[in-house]
Amino acid sequence: MAAFRSTLYVLLATFLSVILGEPDRCPAAQDLKKASILVVTSHNTPPYQEMLAGFKAEIAKRGIQAEISAYSLDENPGGTQLVEKIPRDRTSLLFAIGSKALDAVSKVPPEIPILTGLIPTAPESGTRGNVTGVTMEFPVEDQFEKIRQFLPNCRNIGVVYGPPNASRIEHATKVAARMGFTLHGRQIAGPSDLPAALDHLANRVEILWGIPDELVFTPQTAKHILLYSLRNRIPLAGLSGVWTKAGALYSLEWDYQDMGAQCAEMGARILGGTSPGKIPFIGPRKMVYSLNLKTAAHMKLEIPESIEKSALLIFR
Repeated sequence: MAAFRSTLYVLLATFLSVILGEPDRCPAAQDLKKASILVVTSHNTPPYQEMLAGFKAEIAKRGIQAEISAYSLDENPGGTQLVEKIPRDRTSLLFAIGSKALDAVSKVPPEIPILTGLIPTAPESGTRGNVTGVTMEFPVEDQFEKIRQFLPNCRNIGVVYGPPNASRIEHATKVAARMGFTLHGRQIAGPSDLPAALDHLANRVEILWGIPDELVFTPQTAKHILLYSLRNRIPLAGLSGVWTKAGALYSLEWDYQDMGAQCAEMGARILGGTSPGKIPFIGPRKMVYSLNLKTAAHMKLEIPESIEKSALLIFR
C-alpha cells in the first residue's frame, strides 16, 4: 500500500507539472556558477548605489553564484574605452544603470545581453534585441489612481507638454476617460508659451499633472509653475522630492533597491537562456511618494492620516 501511495504521488506530481507548467523562476544555482556580470553605473551617488545593492541582494537570494564587477563612469573617465574592451566570451550579462551608462555600452557586441535600469523611458522601437530593463516611468493608471487618493473629488486633470510627449498624452487621455477623469492637455512649442497654457487651465482643472518634459519642467520654468500652483490653489503633482520641497503637493518617488531587485529578476531569466528581446521593458512595481503638508494647508486640503503615514518624505 505504501508503495502504491508513493507511485501515486509521483504520477500526480508529473501530471501537475505538465498541466501547470514550470514557474518562471531562476535556474538552479549550479547552472549559473560561471555567470559573470559586469555593472556600469552612470554615477556613484545614492540612487545608483541603492539600485546596485538591491540587484546584488536579489541575485544572492536566488542562489545565483555570479561574479559581479562594478564600475562607475564618475570614477572611470575612460569608461567608454573600458566597456569596449569587455571580453565577450566571459561576460554573461552587462547591467547598465542610468542613461549615460546605457549609452556607454551601446556598442558592445550584440551577443552580450544588456540589462538596464534608472532610465526615464524605454528606448525607441528598433533598439537591438539584446537590451531590456526597468524604466523610471510609472504606469499612467497608477499615477491617476494616486491623484484620486490625494484629491477624491478631482475630476479634471491639467497637463502642459511639448511635442515629443504628444503620443503619451493621447494615451493618457484615454486612460483618464476610463477612470472617470477628463485630461485637459495644452501643447506648447517652447517655454515662452508656458504662461498662456497655464492661464488656459486655471479655471478648468483641480490639479496640474507634472510629467518629464524638457520644454515644460526645467530649472528655468520651476519658479513660474510653482507660483502658478500656489496662487491659483491648484496642486501640482511634481516630478521628485526636490519639487515637493519647493512647493508641489506631492511627487512620486522611486524605491531604488526594489527596482534593483526587479532588474535582478529579469537578469535571472536572461542568465537562464531567455533572450532580452523577449522580455519587455517594465516600469517600477513599487510606488512611494513625498508630501508637502505646508502646501496642503495653504490650499486648505485635508490629507488623510493614512496618506501622511505612508509618505516616504514629509515637508512641513
